[in-house]
Amino acid sequence: MDNSEQQTPIKLGEYGRIFQQLCDVGSQIENPEEQQHFFEQLVQLMTRLNPSVKNDENLQQKLWNHIAFATDYKLNLNYPVEIIPLSNIQQPEIVAYAQHNIRLRHYGHIMAQFVQASQTSAGDEEKEALKQAIINKMKKLQAGNKQNNIDITQFEHDYAALEQALNQES
Repeated sequence: MDNSEQQTPIKLGEYGRIFQQLCDVGSQIENPEEQQHFFEQLVQLMTRLNPSVKNDENLQQKLWNHIAFATDYKLNLNYPVEIIPLSNIQQPEIVAYAQHNIRLRHYGHIMAQFVQASQTSAGDEEKEALKQAIINKMKKLQAGNKQNNIDITQFEHDYAALEQALNQES
């Protein structure tokens, strides 16, 4: 059995090694008509194997671009679409991960925002109602984590810890 590290690297990992091998076999065909037919059949196969993208308007463009990339743009085919090198396609920007200093991470940042919003509410009755609603939400979050043995005092303590942390930040 071959080790994948010993084989040639795959250029398009989403298609796998067999696609790469088919492109290599197709690029070795000497007859231009047979080579054209081979790659047209390969595009049809790729379309059939991924039916969820059949309705994509740019599917043919994408598939032929991928074939050209996998064969290092060395094929002399009659491409049915204009080939755009993948290096010319603009890559999306990397989205920065939000860095929040969360006191109790297992509740998440949103729970800390709930506690902060409850602090700015008007009346004492409203604050107490919001506090109870937040504590109930904390219980539900912990129930989803299969931690049923924690009593209500633990949630009240966690609420107080979140509230204290928010007061220290302000």
